[in-house]
Amino acid sequence: MSFKNKKIEKSISVSFADSVREMERKGETILKLQTGEPYFQTHKNIIKSAYDALNNGYTKYSDSRGLISLRKEISKKLLIKNKIKANPLSNILITNGAVHGISIAIKAIVNKGDEVVIIEPYWKAYESCVLLSGGVPKILNTKDDNFNINTDLIENALTPKTRLVIINSPNNPSGSIYNEKELSLLAKKLFNKKIYMICDEVYEDIILENEVHFSPASLSKFSKYIISIYSFSKSFAMTGWRIGYLVANENIIDKCLILSQFSITNVPPFTQIAAEEALINEDVKKNTIFMLNEYKNRLVIIKNIIKGTWLEKAITLPKGTFYVLIDISSFNKTSFEFANSFLKKHKIAITPGLAFGINMDKYVRICFSEQPKNIKKCFECLRDFDA
Repeated sequence: MSFKNKKIEKSISVSFADSVREMERKGETILKLQTGEPYFQTHKNIIKSAYDALNNGYTKYSDSRGLISLRKEISKKLLIKNKIKANPLSNILITNGAVHGISIAIKAIVNKGDEVVIIEPYWKAYESCVLLSGGVPKILNTKDDNFNINTDLIENALTPKTRLVIINSPNNPSGSIYNEKELSLLAKKLFNKKIYMICDEVYEDIILENEVHFSPASLSKFSKYIISIYSFSKSFAMTGWRIGYLVANENIIDKCLILSQFSITNVPPFTQIAAEEALINEDVKKNTIFMLNEYKNRLVIIKNIIKGTWLEKAITLPKGTFYVLIDISSFNKTSFEFANSFLKKHKIAITPGLAFGINMDKYVRICFSEQPKNIKKCFECLRDFDA
């Protein structure tokens, strides 16, 4: 049996993670710094709220848009944190994680032959979802701009066939945070051309430097063509809970709702109640700040270890997220070859850069959300690594 879309390949990062798990099943102990998730456990108050919800009978189907109580809390959060006005009845859809939200948003917008501009480096799901929708990905590399957004570069890539531009800030894997001025200019230009923008903002709470996260949909006069994607995964250490939300105008939400109804029916109500607790519980809020400070501490550890070594020039230090990129071009190996060599020699898993675009094959990504001792071990091994 042949696959309908032969351009679609397995997720490189997920496949690499699966190979690591296979090594573990065979009895090997692997230090896993390849998976993009918090080291920390979900806060006990979030877990308790889900447990109580299960015991109270929240085990049935729920509103396919999501529980109205959760959507109301999200609406409050969006207004206070993101400066986005979103009606909980018509502008918010609860999704099965951010990947589900991105998938249905792309399918709702993109038709066969439509062009979609994707900023590299990027999460491969963007490209795959575009291909599954019959669209044509146009990849724009930002290496020469230090992985920052370049509005002129994007504008020059637009054609009469362009339907959508996908933005991810803070960016996975570069850690770049796109500034308000550039995003505002881009939003205006896309609005004037009636081109949609998807803003993946799942790392909005992980800001490491003196930066400010900006949500383009806060520009109400341009928001008609903006779809914002959020998740509880990174902010609240809830990766396995699979819950996120999509924010857009009523027409887009209605189209996405249809796609959601015929793919997942609804998000489990007990996980939605847990997500609601994440937004309103004061101890949980304190915990998110604690986790952020721990990420900042881990970054200090990295900076101290790489000082005066080859890594100091090779590393891209993030302004947001919990990732660093390492330029491994001096080793004359592909990112897969380097990552495999490092894995076999030190039993430490890192992500091949090819997972984030064809032009990223001379990089590897390292997630530094792990324990400090493990971060230290990884970078000491990298510092002295002879591939």
